[in-house]
Amino acid sequence: MDDGYANKYLLDNNGESPLTSAVRGCRPKVLAHLLSDIDPTSQADQALCTNDNDEATLLLAEQDNLSLFSHCQRTNTTNNTTHTTTNNEVNDTALDALDRSNQIIQLLLNALSKAQSSAFEHVHECFAKGMNAAAWYEENGTEQ
Repeated sequence: MDDGYANKYLLDNNGESPLTSAVRGCRPKVLAHLLSDIDPTSQADQALCTNDNDEATLLLAEQDNLSLFSHCQRTNTTNNTTHTTTNNEVNDTALDALDRSNQIIQLLLNALSKAQSSAFEHVHECFAKGMNAAAWYEENGTEQ
């Protein structure tokens, strides 16, 4: 990104687009900036296009969201059952990463039409319903 401009179509040395790099880096503000510069009718295409490893940006975001949610859930369960004091900074960092991941999921899911979301093979049904893993768990009270 130079002076607010980024070529969102140029692949890096790992064969990933800037959108995918923003997802991997858990940077929702960068992702939002990149998406804002794409025609709304093309945003879904960018969310669904694959990198050199045949992984869609949305797929990576969903995998990251589930992983971060599981990590936060395990950390919370372990802390409650062992009654130990944990490093709050570590917990805050994990929760912050989950919050940023939730924002990324919303940005990408909002770019899709219902038909596109239905046709996409989501990692978990929560994403097909337009939700992140934490919201799904809160509403359904079940494990993924």
